[in-house]
Amino acid sequence: MLTSEQSGGSIAIHILNLEPGFSAGRHHHSNEEEFFFVLECELEITIGSETRVGGPGTFAYAPPYSTHAFTALDKACRVLHWNTPGGHERLGSAMQRLEGQDGVSREDTKGTMEAHEYFFHDEQVYIDAAARLSGTK
Repeated sequence: MLTSEQSGGSIAIHILNLEPGFSAGRHHHSNEEEFFFVLECELEITIGSETRVGGPGTFAYAPPYSTHAFTALDKACRVLHWNTPGGHERLGSAMQRLEGQDGVSREDTKGTMEAHEYFFHDEQVYIDAAARLSGTK
């Protein structure tokens, strides 16, 4: 909807289309604020130690450094999602560049994710991503 480039780096706004069961595990962003507005579905959102399930119209805010996670429950989910400053959305392109390369390692995926402000609290996320990107999972 609005890329970092279009906003001069100040914000990125897009729609997240999440498959049922999709989960972004516990993570944080050191320099970004993250906002969620549920359009369709029920989304489980954890920010800090508080977990809530919200349907259409639910708003959530994750300030910098706050541990947060979200899961699309039993239906496909559409969420208006934005980050400030922008740049958060570039991870997808960076991960696509790794896809199909021989020997993608946990260090490769961790380095790429962390360079794009995604700091996951479970090392298994990086291991699973490396396996998926190198075609072994």
